[in-house]
Amino acid sequence: MEEITSENQFAFTKGRQILDCVLIANEAIDYVKRLNLEGVVFKVDFQRAYDTISWDFLDLMLTKFGFGDRWRKWLQSCISTASISILINGSPTDNFRIQRGLRQGCPLSPLIYNIVAEGLSLVLAKASKARFFSGVKIGSEDLEVTHLQFADDLIIFSGASFSEICNIKRIM
Repeated sequence: MEEITSENQFAFTKGRQILDCVLIANEAIDYVKRLNLEGVVFKVDFQRAYDTISWDFLDLMLTKFGFGDRWRKWLQSCISTASISILINGSPTDNFRIQRGLRQGCPLSPLIYNIVAEGLSLVLAKASKARFFSGVKIGSEDLEVTHLQFADDLIIFSGASFSEICNIKRIM
């Protein structure tokens, strides 16, 4: 998984932990405060993140990362064959197939979510590189921190200009 996900993503990836993400965020904020720089930090928590995953977008990301037809079809089969029923007044409805999302508790779901979330990470990295927003440059080597992800939590670092904030809103 670490070969697929960018270094900004910390969830469910070997050798990365949530505390790494917290430490980097804390250091970036401390650096900005210490040098009295202006900036904005956005904290985003995606509600019902697993429930809203588009299977078409997942397939697009799998293709982008070089997964072959066999793997993609196998994975689509794993996630699309689930059926559910709902209790209404204590009585279950007939089973029906879900049309999107990932199953809670499925051991594949966190890894699949990371692949989908990498799409947003790539867009943010590209937008920063194109100077739509600036991120935070830390230290003498100007290490730039633009965003950090841990599962369905996202932290975005930006300059304080109105145009940068509007650009981030457009991306989201």
